[in-house]
Amino acid sequence: MTLDKLPAADRDRLVAAARDVVKSAAGQTVLWYILALTHVYRTSHDGLNALPTAFMEGERNVGLGIIRLLEEVDPTVYPLLLLAEAQLAVRERLAAEGMNGHEAET
Repeated sequence: MTLDKLPAADRDRLVAAARDVVKSAAGQTVLWYILALTHVYRTSHDGLNALPTAFMEGERNVGLGIIRLLEEVDPTVYPLLLLAEAQLAVRERLAAEGMNGHEAET
């Protein structure tokens, strides 16, 4: 069910709960995990069979609904989460390369 089809009290309660989730690092970690499970960041089409494609597209639609909920919480929440995730990926890459974000001093 989409947000616009929920009764106003249910919608308000859901948006308030989502606001609490995105405030915590743990909540953000869980959101990223769920969004990854829903194939939001890749194509649903497998090129061979319509049934797996339809199944994956259904999962992707759930992820898109989560993103719409986040945008309802605050239009800046999802872009800020994307930025935070990108910054974390850079820090992890630098750590894996043996750097701490600074060029080696000569």
